[in-house]
Amino acid sequence: MKRYRIVSPIRFFIFIFIIIMSLILSVYAFVGAADTEASATESFRLVSVHEGDTLWTLAEDYSVASGIDQDIRQIVATICDTNDIEPDSVQPGDTIFVPVME
Repeated sequence: MKRYRIVSPIRFFIFIFIIIMSLILSVYAFVGAADTEASATESFRLVSVHEGDTLWTLAEDYSVASGIDQDIRQIVATICDTNDIEPDSVQPGDTIFVPVME
């Protein structure tokens, strides 16, 4: 049986270190990818505006109901950007898209 001898211990330990780090990063990448796929995704629900509704109240209602943990001002901005509207331009009877988590 042939015996191997480590000629340069420093190069050997650097090689082992690189192999171990590569394995750790590979496992982390697969585990992280699985967590990303399993998390909830943001989608939009078509909502009809009723008398007395404002973007603020709609954002509050749907963020609490769907579990969105975000500032209401950001949700209102998302609603405005998605629907290409101004915050004060919604009227009863309008239909708008509101973000929800699924």
